[in-house]
Amino acid sequence: MKKVLVIGSLNMDIVINVNKLPKEGQTIYGNNISYFCGGKGANQAVALSKMNLETYMMGCVGNDDNGDKLINSLKENNVNTSMIKKCNNPTGLASIYVSEDGSNNIVIIKGANYNNTVDDIIKNKDFIKSFDAIICQFEIPQDVILSAFKIAKELKIKTFLNPAPIIKYDEEILNYTDYLIPNETEFEELFKIKKPIQKISENDLNLKNKNINLIVTYGSKGVYLWKNNKFNLFESRKVNAIDTTAAGDSFIGGFVSNILSSNNIDEAINFGIDVASIAVTRKGAQQSIQSYQEVLDFYKK
Repeated sequence: MKKVLVIGSLNMDIVINVNKLPKEGQTIYGNNISYFCGGKGANQAVALSKMNLETYMMGCVGNDDNGDKLINSLKENNVNTSMIKKCNNPTGLASIYVSEDGSNNIVIIKGANYNNTVDDIIKNKDFIKSFDAIICQFEIPQDVILSAFKIAKELKIKTFLNPAPIIKYDEEILNYTDYLIPNETEFEELFKIKKPIQKISENDLNLKNKNINLIVTYGSKGVYLWKNNKFNLFESRKVNAIDTTAAGDSFIGGFVSNILSSNNIDEAINFGIDVASIAVTRKGAQQSIQSYQEVLDFYKK
């Protein structure tokens, strides 16, 4: 069994269902409110665990009820939580508005997520040697990501970066990234490119790390892979989307699990799409992510 480490965020998700997402300055009524365990890091850890990977989570929560709930949810999903620490800051929160067509807007309160430090990485270096992959997002301090990825490269461990939410970032991180997986909006912000993705050239990207694998998730359109100096489209499956909150996180779970076993990036992308396509037909983040066997059974029908 492959062994992976997710270094990332743990948030309590407050989900408000609305008919349409509000415009700037607009006040609207919500239909209902729900609470789910989330955070991009925790969601990806659950997705990876459900894909039959031995999964560890490194992160930080507060000394509060939300922190306890998040840790318990991970344990229930067979994620090892021994590398999660508690601190005095409150557990992170995410306010998520979900419309009838499944699209969403998300506002994040960092909270305890920014209490992980480079020292946490350094003191765990010997243990990190045992992992096959490290997965990070931008919901934690960037110096922590850079330190982890540098150690990973030294130890020949694969690195996966989901640059969400998109913020001003340290470009050096990309020098140590094997797989960069932004969504459409994050891609545009990362590379400051406004032209259609099919028309983007190598000069437009100007990738300093020529060995990086660039994969852009594009919602209902599918997924684009930068290969042979152009973006190649892998089409999504046609489903009735209810909630896209965990679409990216579930894709990453499926993609990482497959690439570690098959080492075939095309196959891994298609499997990631399969996993995400089921997740968007269900409500919630971690609750919407299905097991490896469920994915296989679903597409046998």
